[in-house]
Amino acid sequence: MKRIVFIYLIFTILISYAYSQQPTDIINEHNKLMQTNPNSAEAHRNFIAKWKDKSTEIISIYEKLINNSPNNPVFQYALGYAYAITEKDEYIDTAIELFKKALELDPNFVLSHFSLGSMYMKKGDYKRAEIELQKTIDLDDKFLFAYFNLGEVYRRQKQYNLALASYKKAFEIKKDWGWSHYGIGLVYFEQDKIDDAELSLKQAIKDSPEIADAHFKLGQIYAMKDMDIETISKTYRDGQKVVSKAPGNKEEQRAFYDLGKIFAGKGKPGLAVQAYKNAINN
Repeated sequence: MKRIVFIYLIFTILISYAYSQQPTDIINEHNKLMQTNPNSAEAHRNFIAKWKDKSTEIISIYEKLINNSPNNPVFQYALGYAYAITEKDEYIDTAIELFKKALELDPNFVLSHFSLGSMYMKKGDYKRAEIELQKTIDLDDKFLFAYFNLGEVYRRQKQYNLALASYKKAFEIKKDWGWSHYGIGLVYFEQDKIDDAELSLKQAIKDSPEIADAHFKLGQIYAMKDMDIETISKTYRDGQKVVSKAPGNKEEQRAFYDLGKIFAGKGKPGLAVQAYKNAINN
């Protein structure tokens, strides 16, 4: 009996030790960041992105930080980013307020303007999103994702000429940046210019293979063109390899749902049902 109790105690200690390691690693890495680069917003972004699957621990760290230093715009921004990167809709307003607080402390904080505009876009407040993203560009006219997100604001309102102009501006700055081609491909896709969309999306994947939705959209184009199921499946598998696994991300679900609609419209109920099942299971 004593031997059983002893083994159980050892097992409990080992399990407790294992569970304690990741938070300790996070804290140690954050302490190092605070010692070497405490006022770099980029450094905090990189740290938060690395540990985004541990959002509870990250948010706790930055909440304590701004309690101790409430007038530091970088810390306010970092906490906002920690909420935003979860991709959970219920955190959008919290992130917005933190980005606004950072801008009250530093009106020329480029990343805060960008992130605030991006959150407004996600919320569907396109007027405010446009204002903040344009401010970002005014402060940094080489900020590629500011042009891309501004293009997204216009595209989502079907202002396609403005969207294309914004995507193409990013392309002029960096020719091999696939996100520009991806945005252009989305516009062509929505305009039913399927051949042009296909070319743009293929170029996007070549330059920036990490864009999951470029793979998914290309697979949908192949479905529209009645290409074989293996070709379609391969593009989707490529997208699944790089899609964000953040808890609030529904990109993969939407991609399979949209594929199901295409198959249904093509009179292929078996493939449509399978795509809908994949949407449910992902």
